[in-house]
Amino acid sequence: MKVHIWRGYRFDATDEAPGKARRAVQFALLAWEYDRDTAYTAALLTSELVTNAVLHAHGTLGCRVEFGVAADVFTLAVVDTGLGVPVPRQPAEDDEGGRGLALVAELAADYGSRPVDGGKAVFFRLKVGPVLRAVYERECRGAFAPTASLLIADLT
Repeated sequence: MKVHIWRGYRFDATDEAPGKARRAVQFALLAWEYDRDTAYTAALLTSELVTNAVLHAHGTLGCRVEFGVAADVFTLAVVDTGLGVPVPRQPAEDDEGGRGLALVAELAADYGSRPVDGGKAVFFRLKVGPVLRAVYERECRGAFAPTASLLIADLT
């Protein structure tokens, strides 16, 4: 039986949002018993997409980060109020930014964007192992809930 688990968080459009989102994703993947390399890669790519959402989205509503594992694939989407499609840039060597989407394209199995009501969702996918039955059962029982609640309090 293939199982899936899913989480979502909302972040304000602040400089702290990328770090908070990165920690939330890394914490979840480690709690779901994935290896540190997988958790680090997912956290890094999350940080890039949330940074773009904070920099380029319209308004001050921030973004929503939704992620989970289904059918041996980790999927993460950053939903914001920005319009249009993100376009990879060719930054100059001394530019401080502009490399985020190239990094996502390099490390993710797949990435893209789609329109949603009031904005867009930018996503990436990573190949991962299946969700362990014990992890799924703990998640369903809410065994991670106290820790997740503490994390959410720390993120806000």
